[in-house]
Amino acid sequence: MISFRKRVRIVKGVYLNFGKTGLNSISMGPRGITLSIGRQGVYISGSLVGTGLSAKKWLYKAKKTKALTTKESGNE
Repeated sequence: MISFRKRVRIVKGVYLNFGKTGLNSISMGPRGITLSIGRQGVYISGSLVGTGLSAKKWLYKAKKTKALTTKESGNE
């Protein structure tokens, strides 16, 4: 599987994060603490720079929508 990810800096501490499907999220914050807003929801993450230790806390998690199958939609 091949993945694609690109991060573009807008101004100091604000980034646009792109993936295969286009714009995935916007991240902001100083090094070590980041607030991310995207399709999956909003979360804050923090790390102790240089140690490899990090934590992530979801502030809002978007609900997943179930795609309709042909039987559910009535189109057979």
